[in-house]
Amino acid sequence: TQFDDHHAARLFGLFGWNAKVSKDLADFKRRIRARKEQLRALAKTHDKLIVHISGVPPWLSAWEGEGTFEGGGWEDKQAHPPKDVETWKQMIRELALVFREVEGVERYYEFWNEPDLKYWQGSLEDFLALYEATVTTIRETDPEGKVGGPAVNQWNGRIHKKTGSDVLVHELIRFAARRELPLDFVSWHHFGRPVAAIAEAQASYAAELAKHGFDPDATEYLVTEWSAPGRGMPYGNAFFAETMLGLFRARVDAQTAACWEEFHAKPDPKGFPPWGLMTQQGDRHGTWYVHRFFDRLARDSRGVAVVRPDDETVVVVSRKDDAVFDLLVWRTGVHPPLEAALRVLEEADVDRDRLRWFGTVDRLERALRARAPVPPGWAEAFEAACDAYAAAGPAPERLVLELAGASDVTVEFAESVRTEHGLSLIHI
Repeated sequence: TQFDDHHAARLFGLFGWNAKVSKDLADFKRRIRARKEQLRALAKTHDKLIVHISGVPPWLSAWEGEGTFEGGGWEDKQAHPPKDVETWKQMIRELALVFREVEGVERYYEFWNEPDLKYWQGSLEDFLALYEATVTTIRETDPEGKVGGPAVNQWNGRIHKKTGSDVLVHELIRFAARRELPLDFVSWHHFGRPVAAIAEAQASYAAELAKHGFDPDATEYLVTEWSAPGRGMPYGNAFFAETMLGLFRARVDAQTAACWEEFHAKPDPKGFPPWGLMTQQGDRHGTWYVHRFFDRLARDSRGVAVVRPDDETVVVVSRKDDAVFDLLVWRTGVHPPLEAALRVLEEADVDRDRLRWFGTVDRLERALRARAPVPPGWAEAFEAACDAYAAAGPAPERLVLELAGASDVTVEFAESVRTEHGLSLIHI
């Protein structure tokens, strides 16, 4: 009920899933047409709808081998070029015919999803050629639809991480300029990188666009998947807030967090931390409240001040009206128990390469809590780190801030109380 409407939504499975399960072109067309009413319903509550075009149907793939890989049960065939580009164009034309009937919303066609990972296994040349076939077909069918991509997993991603290939988004910009193709937006994802990388990416893309004749101010910048470390942990909400602040500062035109609702109706059987802002049953995680706070900033703020009274504490103050403010405060940095554990591991000469065995910081912390087994060679050090983690105790329940004289906001004293969602609400 707090979100009567949304700025943007990315329709992850509209094209890809229907392409994968389709039996032939006629079946694909039938499946896409069946989604008309769903698209119209979404248009009533969104400003922008982004459909990402990714995944060649197995029956159309030029690759004859078999195999699947992590990521939604993707088949290797889906990550190769189509054997018949004209049939592919007919698929794209059908998608555009259906999508263009959706009125009252900006329509975005995003070409591919994370091609710098395994989701594209063809060559760079094949990738760019398929972009041309796709966007020219969309322009012919839905002239008002916006086209772009390539939704790389990281802003400096390369296809197959090949040496000799440049940043993939740069490659796409140069190709579009050379072939005089439309490129209304560039898109990328943000996972596991410093928050500052968001602004670095935007600046890099803008410079490349300007170099090749595009207007960087007229081109849109979309972060179509992102998440923050510490998912499911109390301090994860602070990382999420820090990332959202970074998205605002980078002035991206739209962001779609990964993801709005959990992938699983019940907790992930593999034990992965929660991805969604809320469960499928409607229960909200702390990140949902962070998202709502920043959503309010974008809609009706009369001015925003960011105050950093010390190295770790951040306060965002939004003026709503005379003497009316929205405030959110969080602490960055490492969770104190985790900091104690990391100090023990560092003193035992356990290097970062071995810590990468856990993958993410939230998995490391879960392992410390559960005293999970680790590979031989540093089990004793890890056990000592578990002891240090347990001895450090829970995070403090209250945070008191002295904000006298802060720029653009006058606050003599504020007391912030930790909520059940792991956020802090200021009472002035």
